[in-house]
Amino acid sequence: MIHVKPADGAKTIVVACLVALTGCEGARWQGAQRAGTVSAYRGFLARHPHGGHAAEASQRLEQATYRAALRADRPLGYRQYLEVFPAGRFAAEARERLGRLALARAQARAELELVVERYGTTRAGRVAAQRLVALAAQRALVDPTPAALHAFLERYPQHPPWTARIREALAGAEYARLADDPERLLAFVRRHAGTPWEARADRRLAELLVRAVRATADPTDLAVLTARFPNDPRVAELEQLVSERQRDQALATLDLRRLRALARYRSGQADPFVLWCTAHRPACSELAARAAAATPWRPVGGRRAWQRARTSTDPLELWVAAEALGWSRDAVVGERLGPLAASARLVEVWSAAEALGRWIERLAPATRERWLRPRLPPAERLPPAERLLVDEEAAPPESANAGTEDPGTVQRTALLALLGGDAAQRQRGRWALRRLAEQGEQALAASFLLLSTAARTRDAQADAHRFARAAAARVSQLEQVFPLELAPEAEPAATLAERELFVIGVGLALASPDDLVAPLRRRVADLLAHWQLRLARAFPDFRPARPPSSAALVAEHEAGRQAALDALLRRRDPAAKELARAICAETTRRVAELEDPVGPRGPALLALSSSTAVETALAARCRRPPH
Repeated sequence: MIHVKPADGAKTIVVACLVALTGCEGARWQGAQRAGTVSAYRGFLARHPHGGHAAEASQRLEQATYRAALRADRPLGYRQYLEVFPAGRFAAEARERLGRLALARAQARAELELVVERYGTTRAGRVAAQRLVALAAQRALVDPTPAALHAFLERYPQHPPWTARIREALAGAEYARLADDPERLLAFVRRHAGTPWEARADRRLAELLVRAVRATADPTDLAVLTARFPNDPRVAELEQLVSERQRDQALATLDLRRLRALARYRSGQADPFVLWCTAHRPACSELAARAAAATPWRPVGGRRAWQRARTSTDPLELWVAAEALGWSRDAVVGERLGPLAASARLVEVWSAAEALGRWIERLAPATRERWLRPRLPPAERLPPAERLLVDEEAAPPESANAGTEDPGTVQRTALLALLGGDAAQRQRGRWALRRLAEQGEQALAASFLLLSTAARTRDAQADAHRFARAAAARVSQLEQVFPLELAPEAEPAATLAERELFVIGVGLALASPDDLVAPLRRRVADLLAHWQLRLARAFPDFRPARPPSSAALVAEHEAGRQAALDALLRRRDPAAKELARAICAETTRRVAELEDPVGPRGPALLALSSSTAVETALAARCRRPPH
């Protein structure tokens, strides 16, 4: 009989149980393998999570799950697989298939954006991104405005081939809006180099530069033409033309310093006329006076009148002097009239607005652009032009130093923007004047400029009300300072009050009458008539305020020109003949500019200039000199 120890019996029982369990796991594993289904492998792992076949069962479960998703080929199956096996062997393929299914259903832009957001790293995500770019490009090309095309390029800077097509469309849209301005065309060529529009812009730029050089003999335009098109066959001819034209212009005004410099530049030899003037100073001075009288409007003769007007007690003399200067084309006019535009005195601002507007219109576009560019706000301080054109009432963007700018400087800049700026600059000028018109010492002048120079907008009546409120306050002040007793010593103060009241009446006449403007207009008219009557009775030499006649100024100047030119043409000495030839050449060129409807200044100058007929008569006089 065998006696088993208790310890040995326990070990035997454990071994027996392990054998039994192993046999059970093996049987279940074989059953799961025969079934090969997801549920079979899940059931096995539920009973034997740490068994000997657990790792293999997990692999078989992943394969079975993915095969089931493939058979169904639905998003739900792939999502269930990724929920259980986010980093499994088939995770990347499952995401690719999910992206493919989502892309097949995506039609709208929002659905494509969702595909890109969820499956951006997959092939379907990349295809969806390309479709989004194509949709955006097609929308931009349907209505190819510069704003829409710029927005596409900012969002999709590198997406061929759409980027190239959009850049080409943008070049076409900008080309269609380009004015006949060489500087803008040159900037266009630099910005859109490599596009089909570059060649068209180059041809147009070359023709404009050649035409501008022939019309104005501007050395700057010639330098641009020579640098951009050095092989143009017309360059040599134009260089000679500019040299001769510059000498004629310097000779017509007897600018000896310029003649000396031009002679050294051309040949290194002294100019014959400079040598003659050096040897015959009295005769040269006499010829200089005659030449100044025979040339078109120049500020040389008007500077003395201008200085007298600045110190005169009668502000209308300043207005007359500014009106005369406004007919000139010399750059000194802008420098002299500019400070007036910053004044808070109504008569000075009126003079500046009238004269500057006329002078800017008479400038050639290239000259106007060069003079205005440094005096207007830079482009980065301006809001988008498209927004300005549709939103007149939008709040203006504030610059960093808006609070520290001098109000007079702001007013002068705003006036120049209204007279010669583009759409964005004109809108900014209106905004600046409206801010000044709300309060402060510039309120009356700024609100007057809004009425006299700004185009009619939806806020025209509001601008009229601003001026009416400021004018009413100023009229009350004028009534208080107007002398009760018109003694001789009170004449200057009373005359100044009458002049300013007259200009206020001019401003009110520009505004549409309503319940605020009409009563004030009647009040000013009655008060002005009463003051003028009192002043005329008290002072026999008093002249009521009247606007100067531009036609009379032009007629007086042109009559003097004709007499001075006739005097030069009658003289027989070689110096006078050369001067007459130069002045006649300038007159003939000016007639060609005035009569050319598509010339550098265009029909606007033809409409403004009342001296075209006189210029034509003087040109004919040059061709038939007196005997």
